Amino acid sequence: MKNLTIRSLTDAIALTGLLVTTVQAQTVKHASSIKELEAIITLDEFVVVDVYATWCGPCEAMTPALNKIAADYPNVVIVKVNLDSINKSALNKFVGQTVQSIPLLVFFKDGKQVTVTKVKQDKNGKQTTIESPFIVQGQQSLAQLKSHIKNKFDVA
Repeated sequence: MKNLTIRSLTDAIALTGLLVTTVQAQTVKHASSIKELEAIITLDEFVVVDVYATWCGPCEAMTPALNKIAADYPNVVIVKVNLDSINKSALNKFVGQTVQSIPLLVFFKDGKQVTVTKVKQDKNGKQTTIESPFIVQGQQSLAQLKSHIKNKFDVA
C-alpha cells in the first residue's frame, strides 16, 4: 500500500469525500418563523437579523459582506429572514416598526434589541430622551457593516 500525503484541507476533502462545515456556516443561520428567530436571539450574545428577499438585488449584493462578517467575527451570528416566507405582521411587531424597505438589519445584544438614544430639544429648550431601535435600512458596504458591528457590539 502506498502512503498518501495530504497537504491541504482540499486534498483531504477530495480523498475522503467528507463534507466540512465552516465557521461561516455556523454563524449564518436561517429563521422561518418568529419563534425560531427568538430562540436564536436568546441563545447567542451578538445577533444581526438580516431581513431580505430572494428577488431583492441589493439584498443579494450584500450577502458576500454579511458572510465576511460571519467569518471575521465568529461570535456574531447573522440570522437571515426571508420577508416572503414569514408572517409580516409578526415581523413588524418583532422589529418594532413596519418593515417598509429591504435589506433591513436589526441588531441584538444579549437577547435584547440594540437601541440608540436620541435627545430632542423643543423650541423652549426642554430636552426629551427617546430610545429607538437601531435598525439599518438599505445596502451596506463591508466597511459600513464592520463599523456597525464594532460600535454596537463593542467587539474588535
